[in-house]
Amino acid sequence: MTAFLIFAEKCLLHEDKKNTSSYIIGLCLALAFALVPALETLIISFERPYTIQDDARQFLFWMQQWRDPELFNKDPIAEYFKSVTPPGYAALHYVLDKLGIEPFLANKLLVPPLFILTAALAYNLAYSVRPITAVAIAASWLTCFFLSLIDQSLLSATPRAFAVPLLLWFLLSVSQNSSFQTAVSCLLQALFYPTIALVSAGVLVLLIFRWKHCERSVEINDKQIWPMLIGNVAIGFGLLPFILTSDSYGSIITAADAAALPAFQV
Repeated sequence: MTAFLIFAEKCLLHEDKKNTSSYIIGLCLALAFALVPALETLIISFERPYTIQDDARQFLFWMQQWRDPELFNKDPIAEYFKSVTPPGYAALHYVLDKLGIEPFLANKLLVPPLFILTAALAYNLAYSVRPITAVAIAASWLTCFFLSLIDQSLLSATPRAFAVPLLLWFLLSVSQNSSFQTAVSCLLQALFYPTIALVSAGVLVLLIFRWKHCERSVEINDKQIWPMLIGNVAIGFGLLPFILTSDSYGSIITAADAAALPAFQV
């Protein structure tokens, strides 16, 4: 028992980036926890084959036109939801549909991969900040706990479900100073969930400013200028098809009406 506790302490609590076995054990524990809500949701969804997440219906029902072009023909509601469905999300389901996995089935099957991807990215991001296995496991577990029981966005496999894993990938690529991964993650954010891409654009802009503690002044970080430009160009490129297809319907809500909502009241 004592030997096990010593091993657990050395494996989980010691800060050591070179300890590969500790990293792998922690990653396996993080992924195992993520599989619990994912598999539970998958089992329930197949036990009740005619049920689907409320938020998912609006993004999926019009996709039946791929198999029956006459379905929802000239239907304004179908045309509207088709226009506001992010192009990356629609393209993913189109490819899966061509492979024989129809959109409603694909929606159910996407939940486990999204959980696994989110858990792995949260674990790696925490580990890159502080290479303590227990801390990285806790970060991954808390992320999956929040997204499964409180926010529940991952359970729906809607465009919003892609926001957190893509944001985590973006933050991880920024921490690793990988311009290529930063650009790809920004592009995918714009294609799958444009709102989160705007957050990343703001982060990239802020990264070019560096606070000098001694002089209490701000200077420009030259190393971040190119990543900022590349990332924001990728975001602009990804947002372009979404803006062009949804612009004909106008704004969903005006700024004045949004300001009057209870959520914006202080």
